[in-house]
Amino acid sequence: MSDDNLMTIDEVAESLRCSVKHIRNLIKRGRLCGYKNGKAYLFSDERHIQPYLTSIETRFPSTI
Repeated sequence: MSDDNLMTIDEVAESLRCSVKHIRNLIKRGRLCGYKNGKAYLFSDERHIQPYLTSIETRFPSTI
């Protein structure tokens, strides 16, 4: 695991402007992956968050 800026579930939820419950559901459904550290998850913006956001853009392209 690299030392780039790792985020907690709370920080990811704040960054994506959604609830912690939504982030946990994404993890449970396999849509969002992260590093598991005991019971906690840690997420790398580059390795985990950006690929998730790209997958959303691919499925729901902006009409603007």
